[in-house]
Order: sequence, then C-alpha cells, then structure tokens
Amino acid sequence: MTTQLRFCCSLMIGLGLICSLGVPLSAQQSKTSGTSTSKSKTKTKPISPAALKQIDLKADRLKDSITKDAAAVAKEYEEAGFLEKAKNLYEVLLKLDPDQAGLQAKVKELNEQILSSNETEIEFDVSRGWSQPLGAVFKDRPLRIQAIGDYKFSISADVSANGLPTSDNGQELYPGAPAGALIGVVVADKKPGKPFLIGDNKDFSPNQDGILMVKINAPSSQKCSGKLSLRLSGYIRAQ
Repeated sequence: MTTQLRFCCSLMIGLGLICSLGVPLSAQQSKTSGTSTSKSKTKTKPISPAALKQIDLKADRLKDSITKDAAAVAKEYEEAGFLEKAKNLYEVLLKLDPDQAGLQAKVKELNEQILSSNETEIEFDVSRGWSQPLGAVFKDRPLRIQAIGDYKFSISADVSANGLPTSDNGQELYPGAPAGALIGVVVADKKPGKPFLIGDNKDFSPNQDGILMVKINAPSSQKCSGKLSLRLSGYIRAQ
C-alpha cells in the first residue's frame, strides 16, 4: 500500500472518529428516541476507568498513525517541489497536535521558501501614476513585494483646512495608507479592486485572480519623480 493510500485510509477513519465524537451525546440519544418506543431505549453501559483508559490509548494510537502518514505525504510533496501542498498538510497536523515539536518551525520555513522563490525585479517610475501590469496573481496564493530606493514627493496645491481629499477610487489620495506610500491594486476582468497598502515590504494572498498594479499614494494631480526597484516573488507570473 502506498503512503498516499495509507494516509487516505487513516484520514477517513480519523474523520469518522472526529465526526462521531463531535455529536453531543444528548443529540445521539434524541435521534434514537425519536424512532423508537420507550420500551426499546438502549441504556448506556457503565464503563470502568481502566476500560476508558484503553479506549483513550486506542484514540492516541489512531492520531499518531494519521500524523505519521500525513507527515510522510507532506515530505513527499516537499521533495517533489510542491511546497504549498506540503505546507497545507503540516498546517493540518499543527491543528491536530499544536504541541508537536518542530511543526510550527516547518510551516514557517516552507512559507518563507514559497515567498522567496520565483524572484524577479522591476524598475518602477513613480511619475507615471499607476504602473503597467506587474504580473498575474492568484487567489489565496502568497506573494511578496519589496520596494527599494527613494524618490521625490512634493505637493504644490491649494489645500483647505480639511486637507487633501481622499478616496479609494484610485485617483485621489487613498485614506488607507500614508501619503507617499506605495499602494497596490488587483485588477480582475478589467475592474480594479480596492487599493491596499504595500509600503516597502508586504507579504499577502490576493482574494481573487487578477493583475497586480502599483502606484504612489498621491492625488493624480500631483507629480512625483524618481524610481523604485520592486522585487516580486512567490506566486506571481511576471508580465
């Protein structure tokens, strides 16, 4: 039997156990009593502490078996280069056994490998407003953006006591980020989503497939000058 098959079998058994344990005893009794007469009710049999301990030991062995098989499959995914699948399995194991040594470190290590892979560098001219499409991004797939360098930011406008107007329409100053900060947007089906703060470093997972674009958070009527070096990595397909 292959490791994957053993894992699937163990997982199905484990899920069945979890589901049965997750149903309150009162609900089980109600379901039984709803389809039978009072004379046919089944009484629970008292169990000794020693017998209960034996059942607990069986449950522990079952959990250990599931954990062992899942870890073996995760290792195979990792060695084959499917880091996201490996990380997902380790995260499941972490939920089953939060105290297991090394799992948190393993998840963190794989996440860093994913975010630092597939690196590309792009020069961004801040004077152009919104950038050209930087690359395709994917729903729930993590990526990293790093911005390196400095640029000139100046405001030459008549401003009232209310300050500069703000809006999330992509043209005015975006209120969710400091003035002058690097912001981004994911465009899906030619419709831009809500802008978000990037700053000099951001790890994130988009909530939809689309095209990533960036700009400096400044009103479209104001001009910035200079260039930033953008380092993109993780799940992004450069244009």
